[in-house]
Amino acid sequence: MKHSVLLVDDEPNVLRAFRRNLREEFDVHVAESGPKGLEVLDSEVSFSVIVSDMQMPDMNGIEFLEKSKSVQPNAVRVMLTGNADQQTAIDAINQGNIFRFINKPSTPQFVSETLHAAIQQYQLSTLEEDLLENTLRSSIEALSETLALASPEIFGRTSRLKGHVTRCVELLGVKETWRYEALSMLCLVGLVSMPDEAIKAINQGQRLDANFVQMYNHHPELAHQLISKIPRMEDVANSIRYQNKNFNGSGFPDVEMEGSNIPVASRLLKVIIDFDHYESLFGNADIAMKKLEAKSGIYYDPKFIELFKKSLKFITHTGEELIEIAKLDTNMTLARDVETEAGTLLLSKGIRTSDAVISRLKSFQRSKSISDRVFIMAK
Repeated sequence: MKHSVLLVDDEPNVLRAFRRNLREEFDVHVAESGPKGLEVLDSEVSFSVIVSDMQMPDMNGIEFLEKSKSVQPNAVRVMLTGNADQQTAIDAINQGNIFRFINKPSTPQFVSETLHAAIQQYQLSTLEEDLLENTLRSSIEALSETLALASPEIFGRTSRLKGHVTRCVELLGVKETWRYEALSMLCLVGLVSMPDEAIKAINQGQRLDANFVQMYNHHPELAHQLISKIPRMEDVANSIRYQNKNFNGSGFPDVEMEGSNIPVASRLLKVIIDFDHYESLFGNADIAMKKLEAKSGIYYDPKFIELFKKSLKFITHTGEELIEIAKLDTNMTLARDVETEAGTLLLSKGIRTSDAVISRLKSFQRSKSISDRVFIMAK
């Protein structure tokens, strides 16, 4: 399959020459200005290379290539210029993240060689990014699963949070969803510092001791300190830090920040975490939503309450099915909490069955601590 290349130049003759000479090797797209180039980039096409002329009306090449980074950040950028001015080159490199320059005029062979070199750079950078993202995702999923097994009162919620977050970011049209998935799975990690009795009190809606209140208010800060040490997780850590910050500026941390100045992911996460808490506490989604709406514009961003309400419509209620633990398979979803005969929470509803989850259930079944059947979501 040919790699897609975008060529932007205000001279139609140059664009026709590029298309004619390069169409056998590349999937060539053209645009006659920076604004039109941004429109092309905003399409469904994923571009490997973006080539832009420097001297163009309305928007010069540096401005265009800089703006292109926010639309298609993985594309490799090449500057086409007849201007050998040193400052132009410096500005292009610093602002537009330029891979190489092509001087005008240039031979078709040189242009082709430059594009092939840019594509090699694109393949290397995207391969490295994919490997890193997959490694991060797998590591975070493993950590989340381990925590859910060790402390279901806290981390059993993460599967439900992840589902809500995923549906919301799909409605928002977010492309890099893995960051939001990581956000939902790690947002409660700071609660590991709290004793079990405090966690149980939170889950049961009881008033916390003053010392526990301080610990609870600090848990996003602790999570931020831990997660910010992981490469490429700085934005995730920052969003987690402000998850308890209210829309009107109250809440924690105690810094001057309110409204749209609070990170987008933090505002969304606060809606989802509080909804999940209220739904678990009252056992009713309608009551949970009314609790949120009562504080709309005070604790919560009104637009994210509306977005979340819309996302709830996409939840498929398929009913429950009682199944023997011996017949469980991976990627099933627990429909109810699993508790021991003594009433200790073993696994929270919403958790997907992995090999580790099934092994844990079978171990407790052999010891006669739980029933030999569990409720799962029916397919």
